[in-house]
Amino acid sequence: MFCENCGCENPNDAAFCQNCGSRLNFGDPPEQAPVNGQMGADDPFGASSYGMPDDGPYGARDGSGFDDGFDSGGNRGYDGGFTGENGMSYDPIHVQRVERSKKTKPKEKRKLTKKAKAGIIAGCVLVVAVLAFVVAGRMVTSPERIVRQYMDALIQSDWDRAYSYVNVTESAFINKDNYIKMCESSGNYSQINNFEVTEMPAVYANDSSGYSSSLTKTFQISYTTSEGSGLQTMEVSLIRQSGNTWLFFPSWKVSITTLTDYTLYNPAGATATLDGVALGDDYKNSSNSDEYYDCYKISTLFQGSHELHMEADYCDPVDVQLDVQTSGSSYTADNLSYSQETINSLVENASQMIQAVYGAALQSQDYSTVQNYFSSDAQIQTSMRRRFESIQDDFIREDGSGVMSITCSNVTGWESYSQSQQIEIEMDYDFTSEYTHYTGYGSSRKLETETESGSDSLYVTYSLENGEWKISDTSIDAPYYFY
Repeated sequence: MFCENCGCENPNDAAFCQNCGSRLNFGDPPEQAPVNGQMGADDPFGASSYGMPDDGPYGARDGSGFDDGFDSGGNRGYDGGFTGENGMSYDPIHVQRVERSKKTKPKEKRKLTKKAKAGIIAGCVLVVAVLAFVVAGRMVTSPERIVRQYMDALIQSDWDRAYSYVNVTESAFINKDNYIKMCESSGNYSQINNFEVTEMPAVYANDSSGYSSSLTKTFQISYTTSEGSGLQTMEVSLIRQSGNTWLFFPSWKVSITTLTDYTLYNPAGATATLDGVALGDDYKNSSNSDEYYDCYKISTLFQGSHELHMEADYCDPVDVQLDVQTSGSSYTADNLSYSQETINSLVENASQMIQAVYGAALQSQDYSTVQNYFSSDAQIQTSMRRRFESIQDDFIREDGSGVMSITCSNVTGWESYSQSQQIEIEMDYDFTSEYTHYTGYGSSRKLETETESGSDSLYVTYSLENGEWKISDTSIDAPYYFY
């Protein structure tokens, strides 16, 4: 038996639907109507059943003993029982009551299973989680938030955290240590006590304009400091990264000003380190180097302060603080100072050279005995040979007079000028000379010996040649004396 309300199948003897609870049997089925219009004694629609006369207002009018509810003219009259087409007799009052009950009785809702309830709850949780993920992702990856976090790190001198927001490709000179140096030398961020962040509009179409666009964001930072110098401003630019944060949200980094093509000219042969990085052949530009200077090219540097350390043979180590502000700039390191030990050594060598030249000239020795003091350059050798021979001619004259001996004392010297691989020494010395000369005329003319004391000065220029200091020029001459 099927329920007329929900269509559920039920046992044949069930009184109510097992699914929706609706009544299935509405009482006993109506009895079969008698043949030929004869009413049975128990017929509920018979006249005798109601105690009414056969010919009364409710009795049969056609002698059949049953009023079908229509008069002889076919008009509907009494709403009594009637026989349907299938021969079954129906009570209209009962039928109306059942139909009314069907129409007015509300349908009961189906109860959700535990599995269905769990699915709905899981769906709600998922929706909430997705919304929370989107909100959190947008908040965490917001460009303005990145700028604020970066500024907070600078103000707190939290350089590690600040560096984590920076867009850099690390190299020998682009690293955290040099970034910290740049921050520390560019300003005292700890003095900032309040700031506001304002995004600058995209006023140009191209992304290289420096203003906000799809690939860049530029923010103006308005701030005040504890020094009370009024409202100040600075700009912070962001660059969108190739990847995303949390797979879906744009990733932004702070753009830092870097400089390109910085050039250093260091004394030839000197070893140099910039920010602790040795400048070797990888940085050397041979086409711009010469015998005096080695040229080095640094492709990328942070703007700001950098430390140059130089060491060279015969020189004192030098530390130079470079302030690099523009790309393509250069620095020539010409302030290497030769050590006092080197100067003293050259003064001693010059003193020996003076004694050797004077001694060789007095003894009529050849220039070859002193030529090792001088540069091997052919022109320099020729010049020094002529000077030696000139001194020799002054010491020994054709008439037999001349210098017999000369002694130098109190030799002092100092650096008067220097450049890469070249030092000029100024010399002062005292001398005592014994010499002969003729006095008188005619038969009274005779050779006399005298002693002369005095002082003289000269310069000696040294050049570094194959790792040795050699004299490339000098003003040495025969000391003045009287005859």
